[in-house]
Amino acid sequence: MDMAITGTGMIAAGEYDSVRISGKGKSEGHIRCKDFICSGSFSGASDIECENRMEISGSFKNTGALGTRSLHISGSAENGGAVSAETVSTSGRFEVKGIIRASDFSVHGVLVACDDIEVEKVAVHGRISCAGLINAEEFSIKMADNCKSEAESLGGSLIFIRKKFSLNLFAGIRKAFRFAVPLFTVAESIEGDEIDIEYTKAKTVRGRSVKIGKGCEIDLIQYTEAADISPGAKVGKVEKI
Repeated sequence: MDMAITGTGMIAAGEYDSVRISGKGKSEGHIRCKDFICSGSFSGASDIECENRMEISGSFKNTGALGTRSLHISGSAENGGAVSAETVSTSGRFEVKGIIRASDFSVHGVLVACDDIEVEKVAVHGRISCAGLINAEEFSIKMADNCKSEAESLGGSLIFIRKKFSLNLFAGIRKAFRFAVPLFTVAESIEGDEIDIEYTKAKTVRGRSVKIGKGCEIDLIQYTEAADISPGAKVGKVEKI
């Protein structure tokens, strides 16, 4: 059975082949479906299990848990429970109150996580805010000047943090005469095998091979094989362990 809402409607708890919302939809209870497509607005207090894909291009607010194979967001989405997916791609704003688990996570826009993020690979072009631990095999972020990011801790195998190159030549010249300030603040530690970062602030950076670029403010660096520190970085102490 399919569920389609083009005006205003309620989605009852149950199993569906596809759920499509182009109007205004609400729900309560556990929803199971193969596909969930929202190009309108959705407000729910539901656990949603979606076998194939979820696509959100409108407004989505839900207080339950969300599980799907593929999740794509190009609008605004808020989820109060945990989010579990194989692949996630966002090009709008996504806020999650529960833990996030995924294999491949691509962020073009803003991701706000109130709990931990556990992923195999995450690539961010924009801003990420995580109140807990970001744990990823591969973590990379490219930050714009006006998009400051933060996390409690960051851990992984490969960690790469960069600032986007400004296409405005005169803005780039002006910034060259100002002290570089961190754009990514990690409250506690960054730990990984290969770490290559710039414009980052953290108490401790610990890794096998560590490269600290301009704009970094690090209290303690610990490394096992190699450490490369830019003259444009502020570092308190360096230890080989």
